[in-house]
Amino acid sequence: MFNVALIDDTLFDQEHLKSLLDEYEKSKGVDFAVYCFDSASNFFDKYHAQYDLVFMDIEMPSGENGLEIAKRLLKDNPDIKLIFASSFVRYAIEGYQANAISFLSKPVERHSLFLALDRAIALIENGKNDKIMLSNKTGTKVFLLKDIIYFESFGHTCVCHSSDGATFSCTNSIKDLEERFAEKNFFRVKSSYLINLAYVERIDVDTVTVKGEELTISRRIKKSFVDAFTRYIGNFI
Repeated sequence: MFNVALIDDTLFDQEHLKSLLDEYEKSKGVDFAVYCFDSASNFFDKYHAQYDLVFMDIEMPSGENGLEIAKRLLKDNPDIKLIFASSFVRYAIEGYQANAISFLSKPVERHSLFLALDRAIALIENGKNDKIMLSNKTGTKVFLLKDIIYFESFGHTCVCHSSDGATFSCTNSIKDLEERFAEKNFFRVKSSYLINLAYVERIDVDTVTVKGEELTISRRIKKSFVDAFTRYIGNFI
């Protein structure tokens, strides 16, 4: 079961999208629980991080801007998958910059929607299944990779910083972790930092911001990091 939210002030567009989601359910054998909201304020009034996927318009008569809403939503829950649906194609690039999976032009077409849903479900399922066990002298703890913001090295130990604000010291070396997660969208931006690209919010001259925390980037590998992040973002386009 996937929880899906539709944020659109137009009833016709809501009903059209719900109809296409119903077709997808029947053709793919998946189940959606669909919740409709006519404004972002109504959505956030009832928001409890239970949604797997959010469809969102960009410009609404209420003056709400979908791009700003997306930034707020991803800050609270970086794992949520976003799809923009809008009549304003000029916003497509900004939509992808906001880490959306896809940008759909209204009226939404069946084929385009099905491709976007295939991608979204694959990403959701992949995020749910990836786990890692970290150990120290007191015991072992299991983490979902999607919940790890970054690893920080201190000598022969590492500290895992997770999205709930907790930390866990482990005996794994950062080199070992880097090799294990080479194909899992983690990148070593400095000898002491291995970050999850999903949490990158900003890249500056010699720093990167991950979920509000600023970390130093090694200038020697800055270009490689930017290239890796560009490829990562490209997976959602």
